[in-house]
This record gives sequence, C-alpha cells and structure tokens, in this order.
Amino acid sequence: MIVLLLAVVIAIAVMPTQAAVTVSGAEVPPALPSVWVELSQGLEAELQALIGFSDIDIDISIAGGRSGNCFVAADIIFSVPDADLNGILSDELPGILQTPGAYYTIFADLSGLIPDGMNHHRIAALHDGTIIGGGISGQDMVFSAAVTISPNTAGSFEISYVENLRRLALSQDSFMVVDLAGNTPSISMDTRPFIRHNRALVPLRFVAESLGATVGWTGATAASSPTVHLTLDGQTLDIPIGGTTPELTALGMDIPAYIVNNRTMVPLRFIAEFFGAAVNWDEGTRGIDIIAWLTTE
Repeated sequence: MIVLLLAVVIAIAVMPTQAAVTVSGAEVPPALPSVWVELSQGLEAELQALIGFSDIDIDISIAGGRSGNCFVAADIIFSVPDADLNGILSDELPGILQTPGAYYTIFADLSGLIPDGMNHHRIAALHDGTIIGGGISGQDMVFSAAVTISPNTAGSFEISYVENLRRLALSQDSFMVVDLAGNTPSISMDTRPFIRHNRALVPLRFVAESLGATVGWTGATAASSPTVHLTLDGQTLDIPIGGTTPELTALGMDIPAYIVNNRTMVPLRFIAEFFGAAVNWDEGTRGIDIIAWLTTE
C-alpha cells in the first residue's frame, strides 16, 4: 500500500516497478496535526490501470488549522504531470472513487491537541457539511476516516469536534446499542447483528429509532409482501420483506430484509447511508459505528 505523509516535512513514498507517487504541499507549522493518506489496494490498482505507469501526484494542502471546533482542514487533489492523462484522470476519478474497494484513508495525529474532558467520540471527518465518518481508536489519538467521496477535488475535508453527533456502537457479540458520543440513551436489543452475504444485518426498529427515524409496517396482501416504512427528515423508504424492488436496487440495496426472531433485519450500511449517516466497520473487534447528526424535534 502506498503511504503518503504530510507532517512538518513532506515524505515521498514510491512503489518499486510502478508509477511514482508523490505528495506536495506547503510545510505544516508544528501546531497543526500531522496528516497523511493511504490508498487502498483497490484504488491503487484502479489508478494504475487507468494511466499505466505514468507518475501520480497527490497534493495535500492544509487549508486551515485549529479554529473553534475544527482541528484541521485540508484539500487532497489527484493529478498526473501529462495534461492529457490528467484530463482522463479528472473525468474518471469520480467513478473510480465509488468502485467497491477503491478508497483512500485520511489520518491525522491529534495527540496533545484534544482538550481534557472532551469526548473524542464526537470528533468526525466532514465534507461540505456531510459526515464522512472516521474516529479515534487506541491510545495514540490518531484519527482515521476512509473516504469514498467523489467531488472534482478528490477530497476537501475537515476533522472537527461535533457537539450534536451520534456515534452508535453495535457489535455481533452484544445486544446493546450504545451512543459513544453520549447524546442519546443506550438501547437494549433482543436480537444481535449478524453477517449474511458479506453484509452486516441489524434489527431495523432499534437502529432506525436510535437515528431518530419513525418505523411503520404494512402487512402482506394478495398483491404484495409485508413492507416496512421508514421516515426521517422528510425522506421515506419502503422495504419489502424477503425481496427487493428496482428502486431499492438502484439505490444500492443488494440483499433483502429478513425476519429473524420476529424482528426485521436489514443491511445496515444501506439504511444508514440513505439517511445521511456514515458507517465504520472494525474488523478486529467486529464492531460497527453509525455516525450521524443528532436531529431534534
């Protein structure tokens, strides 16, 4: 994996036998966090397939330092020296960044920058006011967020403390939904999440209501399957049990909802992202974080 580092000085990482990958940007004053980026193998492969062995430049420029609740703001731009190839890259990059397995991860070392008493679970990465997600794990206070956004600039983001954040933690080993950000009460479920077809399925009502959504139900008829109705912030989503619809498929729901122990189990990432939440999956702990704005009535 290519690692791109921007700290007080700039390091350049080049993969042997492949195109050169460089990082450029202004030097970072010591008071700002160190920021760096790692490309997933999928994204690296997509970029190499697109432009062959041409050099890839990834410019990380620090747009601003600690100001109010913002720890750091930065822009990430992918380019190649060849003007023609750069045009191809600009045209193709939005699609590439939405390819499964093609993403990059932003890291920022926040050690020594988080005030005493601050709940670090309320720190998230944002893009144009949209929550990308991310978080701090372990004791080293390094923040990370996987990015699959596709604006013209590959990433213009900030890492900030968000007072009204929900960070709902679930695990395959637990019946609890816990808001690590401390903004909503914990909920006890009667069915645990599980993995099916490589998707995390969760009990819909508990998770939806934790996000602030209302849940309705229509029973089966001669013409249709039982259907769950979700409503949040004026958006409505209808999910049939045991099947899908062309509309849901077009939105990215690739497996159906199931009934388990009289509970409707739905693919978590699809539901969360439809309503504007971000999802973090921790392979080591088999834990799931749902990160969203706290909505008020």
